This record gives sequence, structure tokens and C-alpha cells, in this order.
Amino acid sequence: MKKLIAAALTLTLLTALTGAVAGDAGTAADPLVTKEYADNEYTQALLSRGEETVDTALDALYDKADAIATGEGALTYTSGREAFAGTGTVTLGLGGSFILTEGTATVAYEAGEVIDTSTGQVLPSGSALLPLTRYFVTEDTKALFRTGADTAYVLDGPYALEGLAQPQYALYEDVRGSEWFAEVSRFSHDMQLFQDWDAPLYRPLDSATRAEMIYALWVTAGRPETEALTPFTDLTEDWYIPAVNWAYEHNITNGDGAADLFKPQGSLSREQIVTMLHRWSGDMGLDVSGRGDLTVFPDYESVQDWAVESVSWASFSGLIYGFEDRTFRPDTDIARAEAATILQRYIPLAGSVLTGEPDPDPDSDPAGETEQLPGGTPAEQTPPPPAD
Repeated sequence: MKKLIAAALTLTLLTALTGAVAGDAGTAADPLVTKEYADNEYTQALLSRGEETVDTALDALYDKADAIATGEGALTYTSGREAFAGTGTVTLGLGGSFILTEGTATVAYEAGEVIDTSTGQVLPSGSALLPLTRYFVTEDTKALFRTGADTAYVLDGPYALEGLAQPQYALYEDVRGSEWFAEVSRFSHDMQLFQDWDAPLYRPLDSATRAEMIYALWVTAGRPETEALTPFTDLTEDWYIPAVNWAYEHNITNGDGAADLFKPQGSLSREQIVTMLHRWSGDMGLDVSGRGDLTVFPDYESVQDWAVESVSWASFSGLIYGFEDRTFRPDTDIARAEAATILQRYIPLAGSVLTGEPDPDPDSDPAGETEQLPGGTPAEQTPPPPAD
């Protein structure tokens, strides 16, 4: 990193230094610069002065960084987003940012600036913060962000905490620590389940695309290599092509309608995703003979004939339970957080076939959370009671 910064600063300084060094090139009697002089003495002098100037600037930056890290009131540094919640005071230094995800918070500082990155404007000291907005602390600023008991927030950069603030599961700007998908968002992040796992937003209630879902299955399988090719003519992005090739080889997907189309940006229904998992499980040699009683779902007759066995197997296996009103909603598009929850439950079910490790306790629920409907209605919190 030091070499990159040095190179950038050197280039910035070349123009300013050129005039100063060129003045040494000749005399009043001999003002011309020969090619030999330009290639040797002139160039070396220019580079030498540039390196001296860059080294001086870098030393000043490193001294400032050391002061932040080790001086009085030293700050902790996070190179990625970390989420917290609770009453307290957050001190942020140069390069730090604060994103309010829930509740209320204010900011105070005596010198420097705090920038609202959504507008590019300086936020006055004493201001209340807007939710889901990034506030950036500039040079020579120490900002104090005061939070309440109902406050959740995400930090990035150098910070110090005072009070009762506690770390939360959320790693994304649109995930609050109190929401049902907070834990599964960490699972998604740690597994790098979705191609955009390191993006600022998790988009938990967005419909999962066919490309995203096949990619997530492929990641769950350990990103296996394959030489198989598909007949699909609409695969345009490199990130999902290996996953689609793998899924086609293992009969997980056969396309969408037309024989030569995969439709990567299309959505998947809930009955489609459990059908994919059912096919994959059979291909791996897992026991897929178990069947649940679909009549526990009031809308069981809506399950299409081709999906009945798969949905019954998924219910028996504990991958799906139904929404708060007990319905399964087979033709509803599956949300990203719902899909991740099902995969989190599926990994222990597949056990050693996927991981090579001993099977875990089959009675445990690895997800610990529930699927959820768009709009915030809790779903799949507990298994439905037995049918009458």
C-alpha cells in the first residue's frame, strides 16, 4: 500500500517539480538541454526530489495513523462493517462512518466536519441523524455519536464505544440487529452465499433470481468444478456460468420453459426451490423417501403435481414449515433471506455428504430463525401443529 500511495503522490508532484529541476539544466552561456543530460542527470534529479517529497508526506500520514492507534483515547479500527445496538456514545476518527439502521441518534463535534454522503453536505454539530444514511468523518475530526436504547447502527473505520452498546449480527446497512433475518444474513455473508455477499445491502426481501439461487446451491456444494456444458443461449455473466453448468449436469435445473433458455434474471417460486433441493439430494445419494403430510398446509391443493413429492419431502425434512397462517404459498417468489434460511437448514440435513464431517444432531434447528414474508410478517417461526 505504501508503494501505491508513493507512486500516486510522485505522479502528482512531477509537474510542479519539472520546472524547478529544468532550471538547473543549462546556464546563460549554454541554455540548451542535451538528450544525454535529460536521460541521465535531469531524470535522476527529478525522481530524487519526488521521492523526498513523497517520503515526507507519507511520514506525516503514518505519524497521524500511529497517534490514532496508540495515543490517548486510541480508537479500535474495523476494515469492514460492524453492527451494534444500545445506549452509549460512539467516537469516530478520520475515515470512520456511521449508519443509523434503527432508532435515533445525534452527532456532536467541536472541530472538523462530518459529511452526509447522500447529499455531500456538512452535517452541523448537534444534528439528528437520518436512517440508512452514511455519515463520514473527515480529517482532524473526532465526532461523538450519541445513541439510545432502541438504536441500532453500523460502523466502519476507527471507533471507540462507551456505554451499553453491544455487537449485533447484522453486517449490512439494510439489516437491523432485531430483525428475524439478521442471523441468516451473517450466515450468507460468511458462506459468501450470494455473488454480492460483500455489497453494502443484503436485500433480504428481494426475490432471489434463478442465477442467484443456482449460484447459492453451487456455493453450498463447495463450488465444485465441472466440464459439463449447457444448451442455454442466454448465459451472459461469468459469475454464474460455472454454477449453471454444474446444476445442469446434476439435473438440478433443466432451464425455464424453452429448451435453450435458462432465464438467469427470472424468479423462482417456493415450490421450485424445494424441487431443486429434492433433485440434488437424490443425485447425491441422500435418502429422499420421507414424506410429510401436506394437508397441514391449508393451501396444499395449490402445489402443482410435479412439485408434490418435493414439497412433501421438504416438509418431512424440516426445510419448510409454512407461514404464520400455516400456508405454504407454493407459487410465491422466494425471497433471498428465505432461500438462505432453507439452505442453512439444509446443510446439516445433507451432513457428511457435503462437508465430510460427522452428521450433527438431527433434532437441532440450525437456522434458529424463520422465513418471512415481504412486508415484515413473521413466517415459519415454529412447525405447524399436527393436522386434525
